[in-house]
Amino acid sequence: MVKGSFVVLLWLLATVGNMWGHEAKGPYQEAVHAYSENRDAEALEAVTRALGIYPNYAEAHFLLGLIHSRGHKTADAIASFQKAISIYPNYAEARFQLGALLQQQNKLKGAEAELLKAVEVYPSYGEAHLLLAAIYEQQKAPDKALAAYRRALEGQPRQAGPLYRMAVLEERRERWQEAERAYLQVLALDPQHVEALVGLAYVLGRR
Repeated sequence: MVKGSFVVLLWLLATVGNMWGHEAKGPYQEAVHAYSENRDAEALEAVTRALGIYPNYAEAHFLLGLIHSRGHKTADAIASFQKAISIYPNYAEARFQLGALLQQQNKLKGAEAELLKAVEVYPSYGEAHLLLAAIYEQQKAPDKALAAYRRALEGQPRQAGPLYRMAVLEERRERWQEAERAYLQVLALDPQHVEALVGLAYVLGRR
């Protein structure tokens, strides 16, 4: 599973499960609890029971995808996330997880498509914007990458990682002033960031 706001994610899963009035709710909640405690075999058994009762349970398919992903069963994880999305097309988190797996397989167009749909549903989805930026870097599309990093920073501006990547992209384009500004922002957050110190020295020497 891609790292993220996992505690929030589990809370959302449990909350959505509470809203369902069908008999699958019980085993689904058992699965969420087991998964949160890294008891994946028990989680798999419980979520399978939930889906046996209610096959169109989108959240259960999503949880199944997380279980498979953590177990390095990528093909099964992809199929589970796709099933969740087929039931609930606006499932932004499922699209993010699917996009992340596709990116890991170097299926960049498919990953980009899923992530664009995720941020369309949830425009302030910072993690999705960051992953999009990484994909655009892989595709040698610096303008798109910079735009995605900026969107990711709108909600959480104090992130040294995205700021550093922006500085590197600006440096490669020989936009010295913009690169200097970004490196300084990184160093304001992390004064010992060695790569940013080196980058800033290089950029200052070019100006």
